[in-house]
Amino acid sequence: MVDLFSIDDRVYQMPAKVGANVALGYMKLVRTHGQDAAMGWALEQVIGEDGYTALMNCPDVEPEDLEAIMKVVHENVMGAVEVPKGKRRKG
Repeated sequence: MVDLFSIDDRVYQMPAKVGANVALGYMKLVRTHGQDAAMGWALEQVIGEDGYTALMNCPDVEPEDLEAIMKVVHENVMGAVEVPKGKRRKG
């Protein structure tokens, strides 16, 4: 787990490596419900219900803060479907 943000001295974390299943769920939701719904779902999957609720209930969260958190989550979710160079299967 890696630290992502803190609220009231409590640190909220996300997995160091997001599973490809989350990326697949995200991509399906983008197709069926749009980008905003998919990002909300992915955010809750990655930071958990407690982290999502903490963000939702914190009146001090600025748009820039949320944007930065969402950017990190999005990059990690989409990175879950990338195969490192040299690891691609031939076939």
